[in-house]
Amino acid sequence: MNTLQVYNIEAGMPTLDEARRQVVEEIRRAKKEGVRVLKVIHGYGSSGKGGKLCEGLRKSFALRKKEGVMALYQFGFKFFRL
Repeated sequence: MNTLQVYNIEAGMPTLDEARRQVVEEIRRAKKEGVRVLKVIHGYGSSGKGGKLCEGLRKSFALRKKEGVMALYQFGFKFFRL
């Protein structure tokens, strides 16, 4: 059992609707395999303000949490300067 898995949805360059379907399916598969943390890489968009995929998936994650499909979600990460 792997407790952390990374899923790069951005790599296939799907439309927002395709990405939503793929992420929901990946969540189901990961749960079935006992994955505790699924890191979804969706990109940020070239505008610097967040692209359609970024914004759309963030809204989708909030909905999936309300539905009970996922327990928690976290956006982004921090860089630490050494």
